[in-house]
Amino acid sequence: MVVVGGSYMALHDLRESTADVDSLTVLTAELKAVVRQVGERHGLRATWINDSATMFAPVGLAPDACELLYEHSHLTVLGPPPGQVFLMKLLAGRAPDHDDMIALWPTCGFADARAAVEAYYSAYPFEEHDPHLVAYVQRIAELAVGGGS
Repeated sequence: MVVVGGSYMALHDLRESTADVDSLTVLTAELKAVVRQVGERHGLRATWINDSATMFAPVGLAPDACELLYEHSHLTVLGPPPGQVFLMKLLAGRAPDHDDMIALWPTCGFADARAAVEAYYSAYPFEEHDPHLVAYVQRIAELAVGGGS
């Protein structure tokens, strides 16, 4: 299972907590049933593990590029490189993603905002060009260095 979103952020000490576990791995009906049962047993919602992040998966993300976060006899949890998670959050563009991108920026390894935007269009080649995207990412980088949001 490849995890992203808030659970990825929390596992990397970039966020305090999360309400769910977002997976890039498509969950089978059998696994969804198990997730639902575990959720009922522990007072969690039925979709506490979900695959709704699959729509944000970047082109070319391979499991062998991911880091091992947890391994058990029947479960392997992987996390994408931080730059890929940053790009996914940039695509999603929700309010909480802004703060997550600020927290992620120092770990991404992009040379600058322009390099991040080039990686974005490589990861999402069908996205329409946004003339303001470099400036937005530059602001995120500045906030990451300055420690603000």
